[in-house]
Amino acid sequence: MGHDQAPRGSGRGGRGHSRFHRSKGKSNQSSSSKQAATPTKKEPLMKFGVNTATTNCAPHAAVHEKTATCIQKNHDCGHDIAKSICTGQLVDLGAEKPTRAIATGTKAEKAVLQPGMDVEFSTRMSAHVKREQHLHSNPPKAFACVMNDCCTDGPKSRLIALPDCESAVTDAPLALLAAIETCVHENAHTQCPPVTVLTLTLGPPAQTQAS
Repeated sequence: MGHDQAPRGSGRGGRGHSRFHRSKGKSNQSSSSKQAATPTKKEPLMKFGVNTATTNCAPHAAVHEKTATCIQKNHDCGHDIAKSICTGQLVDLGAEKPTRAIATGTKAEKAVLQPGMDVEFSTRMSAHVKREQHLHSNPPKAFACVMNDCCTDGPKSRLIALPDCESAVTDAPLALLAAIETCVHENAHTQCPPVTVLTLTLGPPAQTQAS
């Protein structure tokens, strides 16, 4: 009589609470296993190539744009060669060549203005010459970047096998990209040949002999 007794059902209630947590844990494990079993979608390969059963290449235009962006970031004065890659033609820097301005006015005014104008011209000309030098030194680097980092083995093998690879493509990124586009296009048509529609010519219907 002197002992306090727990209310009835409290033990069963505790066991029920434990069963709830166990079932919840099993549910979480089941959900985690389902998520693990679901295959993750592979991102497209950002390289020039043809889609196969094991290779999912990004669209040609997307890879072309990424290649130009990468070259612009990783090369000195890379914006010029990147622009050339985007347009397919080497940029002409001749139109941007600075010209020396001549001061006007009286002799005294010219003596004051001309030295400053000459300094500005010299600075602009130095920057222009630097751009020209990089425009001529960057194509071999861009060629190596495209060939080694932006091209799958399939088009690369076909490019190497070209008879004029050494003379027309090597160290020429614009010619290389044009050749890659041709190789990828031809590969796609080779793997998925067009459907041939056969037309059958039927002769006149057979005539039945009268009995």
